[in-house]
Amino acid sequence: VYKRQYQRRVRGFLNPVDTNRMLTGSDQEINFEDNEQYEANYSYLEDDSLLPQNDNWDPYVLYGDEALETDDPTFLDGSHLHVMTGHPYNHKDVLAHVEYQVSNDQQEYDSEYGVYYSHRPQVMHPRAYQHPQPDVKQHSRLTSTHVSQPSVAYKTPHSITEKQASQTEDTPSSIIEQIEKGTFLNLEKLNKVIRAQAQALQSLTSEWYNTLTEHHRILKTQIDQYLNFLRVIHSEHLLTPQDLNKVFYLYQDLLLQLKQVELLHLELTNSAKNGDPNAVFAELVIAKQPFPEVIGKGKQLPEEALIVKLLTGSMVNIVHCGPVVAQLISDYPGLQGSLKDKQNIQNCEQYLDTERTAKFPLLFSLGTRKQPVSLKFTVQIKVQIELGSVITCTIESQPSQPFVVITNECQWERSEEVLLKKEMFSGTMDVPWVQFCNILQRHLIRATRQNPNHPKRFLNVFDYLYLNKQFFKSKLSVHLREFDFFWAWYGKSLQVIRYQRHINALWQSGLLYGFMTRDDVNSALKDMDPGTFVIRFSERYPGQFGIAYVGSVVNQIKHYLVGPNDTAGAKKTLPDFLSEHSQFEKILQLNFDPVTNKIFFNKPYPKEKCLSQFYSPHSQENLTSKPGYDPLEKK
Repeated sequence: VYKRQYQRRVRGFLNPVDTNRMLTGSDQEINFEDNEQYEANYSYLEDDSLLPQNDNWDPYVLYGDEALETDDPTFLDGSHLHVMTGHPYNHKDVLAHVEYQVSNDQQEYDSEYGVYYSHRPQVMHPRAYQHPQPDVKQHSRLTSTHVSQPSVAYKTPHSITEKQASQTEDTPSSIIEQIEKGTFLNLEKLNKVIRAQAQALQSLTSEWYNTLTEHHRILKTQIDQYLNFLRVIHSEHLLTPQDLNKVFYLYQDLLLQLKQVELLHLELTNSAKNGDPNAVFAELVIAKQPFPEVIGKGKQLPEEALIVKLLTGSMVNIVHCGPVVAQLISDYPGLQGSLKDKQNIQNCEQYLDTERTAKFPLLFSLGTRKQPVSLKFTVQIKVQIELGSVITCTIESQPSQPFVVITNECQWERSEEVLLKKEMFSGTMDVPWVQFCNILQRHLIRATRQNPNHPKRFLNVFDYLYLNKQFFKSKLSVHLREFDFFWAWYGKSLQVIRYQRHINALWQSGLLYGFMTRDDVNSALKDMDPGTFVIRFSERYPGQFGIAYVGSVVNQIKHYLVGPNDTAGAKKTLPDFLSEHSQFEKILQLNFDPVTNKIFFNKPYPKEKCLSQFYSPHSQENLTSKPGYDPLEKK
C-alpha cells in the first residue's frame, strides 16, 4: 500500500456526517473557523513481514507532515486533513488518532484525548492511541510544508473494508491497483511459507506448528478480503474496460493462491496429528481461463488463454507425471456421448513444464448444440512417500466456467444469451444494475473482438442510461423476465455488429451511433445542413438500422428504416446502400470523452470520405418503407 493510494482511500470514506461522528461522537455539525487550518500527520504501510501481528495492529514509521489536499467541497470544506492512524474494520475507528493544529491564538489543548481544539472539543474515539502530551508552543503553528522528525504510529494490516469499497465512488481503480500489488506480495509470502513449511515438517515442533498456522490464517484472511473487495467493486461500481479485465483475472489469481494456502494447511494438520502417512497433498487447478465465452467450431484458443497448474504441499516428491488431459463435460443428455470422443477436441493432452503448468490451445471439432459445456482436467502422478515407497494417484480438477461451441453464426445470439444468463442470474432471479452493466460490458468487448485492455468503442454512461430507461424502467436491478425482453432487442443488435460486414468497423469508429432515441436524433440534427444523417439501431425493429437525415429543408428531419432488401449480405452492404442515395450527403460521427463523460458529434463529414473504403462493386436499390418511416425520394 503506497502513500498516495492510502491518501485517496482515506479521502474516499470520509464525508461530513462520518467526520462529525468520529470527532464529536454525534451527528452535530462542526463549525470550523475561516482563519483556522487543521493539519495532522499520517503514516503508511511499508512492512511486508510474515510475522503475525497482535490484534491486527502493526507499528509503522510516520514520515513527516505532508498535506492531503483535495478540491472535494464535501471534504471538510477543503481543509488539510492528514490521518495518522486508522482502523478500517469499523468506520467509527477510521481515525484512531488525529492531531489538529489550530493556527490562531485561541487554541486549547485537551489532555484527556491529546488533541487541540478551538471553541469546541473534538472528541476522539475511546480506542484512540494516546500520544504523550505535546508541547503547545512547539505545535502552535505548522504548515503543510513543515517536516517533522520520524515518529511511531499504529496502523492496521494491508486492507480496506468492504464498506469503503462500496462507498468510495472515485477510487475503484486505486483499490484494484492496491489489490493487484497486494496479490503480488501475497505470492512472495506464500513462496516463503512453502519453503519454511518444508523445513519445519522434517522435525515438526509445536512452536513451528503455531507459527505456520498463523501464517496460513493471515494469508487466507487477506485473500478472502481481496476476493470480497472485488465482488463489492464489481457489483457496486461501473468499471472501465481496463479495470474489468483486471478484476476478471485478479479473481482467478486469488482463487489459485487460496487453494495453495488451504493445501498447505491440510498438509500441516495431517503431519501434526500423525494422520495418513500415504496422503498426497496435490490439486490440479485451472489457473487461467477465458470462459464464459462462445467459441466457433474449428477456432483455436490462444496459447495463453487456458492454463492449468498442479499445486502440491511443501513435502510432495513427484517422481513421475503423465500428461494433463482435457475432457468436455455437460449436464445435457444429448451431448454426453459425443463429448467423450477425444477426436472432437484437439491439443487435449499437454505436459507440465518446470513450473508445473500446462497451456491448452484447444480446438473443438464439434458444436455443442447451443448448450453450455465445461472442461475437466486429469493427470496421473507417481509420488514417493516415507520409507521410499511410490504410490500412483490420479488428480482431477474442478470444472471450468461454461462455454458454448457453435457451428455457424446463426447460433451465436442464442448461445451468448445462455452464457449471460448463467453468469448474471446464477442462483438468483435479479441482479444489481451496476453488476449487470459490468458483465454486459465485458461480453460486448469480447463480442466485438476488441482488445479488453484498450477497446476502441465500448458502452458508455449514456448507453447504460438509454438501455436502463428503454428496457428496465430506470430501476436499479434487473429481473430475469426483463432480461428476456431486453435480449430480444439487444441480442439481435449485437449479432449484427459482430457478423454483418463492415458494421463492426462502423460501430467502433463512431459512424454508427447505435443506441439513440428519436428525440436525441432530432436534437443532434437540429440546424444541420440538408443531407446530414445519423445511423442508429431501430427501436421497434430489432437488428435493423434507422437512418435519420435532414430533408431538403433545414430542420425537416426524416427517418428511414433500412430493410432486408436494401442490403444483401456481402454483395451489398450498408455503406453501399448509403453511397447509392443522394439524400445522404454528410455523416455525423460520434465521439465520447471518458474523462469528462461527455458525448459529442464531430462536424459532418462527406460520406465518401468516411465510407469509400467500405464500398463494394455490387449494389442494388430498393426504396420500400415500413410504418413510422419515410420512403426515400429521388432528387
